[in-house]
Amino acid sequence: MPSLASSLADKFIVHTQELEKTRSKMEALFTGGQVDFIDIEQVYSGIYLDIFTEFEITIENLFLGLLSGSLYSRKIPIKRKAKIQSVSMTQQIVFGDRQYLDWLPYKDKTIPRAEDYFVDGKPFTLLTPAQKSNLDNYCIIRNALAHKSDIAKIKFQRLINGLSLLPREKSPTGYLRSCPYSASTQTQYEIFVWELIGMTKNLCD
Repeated sequence: MPSLASSLADKFIVHTQELEKTRSKMEALFTGGQVDFIDIEQVYSGIYLDIFTEFEITIENLFLGLLSGSLYSRKIPIKRKAKIQSVSMTQQIVFGDRQYLDWLPYKDKTIPRAEDYFVDGKPFTLLTPAQKSNLDNYCIIRNALAHKSDIAKIKFQRLINGLSLLPREKSPTGYLRSCPYSASTQTQYEIFVWELIGMTKNLCD
């Protein structure tokens, strides 16, 4: 029996909450002088890469689930361009001879693939232009943390160029820990996670 696609969003939210417990705990230890600056930076790097991986997994599971019919949306009418008779063959057909698929950058990977398999690419084409742009920026940060190549560093510097940041906030992890609003203690990381949750809900609703 098919399951609600929203169950994927619920799972993603639980994962973000678990990571938030780790982040909050480490921030408290850092404030108390029990861990060093390099420790807290490594934590932010790790949890950001982790949550991004989980987001990609959510997209993949949603795509394969909707295509196979094992998932359904309660609000968005999903029309497949072709029905795959065997659910177990869905991944093999989509993946072809590849071991894995990239789903990000979203506009370059997910949307063209969705338009191949779903009428109007729905629900994957329903993210707003702002959400798609934000995902591009999040990928830039992810690449700067994961690859550390010159091109990844250059793209990150372009992303933060013109922002009012302290010297320690001009690295990928420093930027994630920065608070963009003076009247708030909410970090960029927390804002990004909140926005990713919103995107996941929109896609899985």
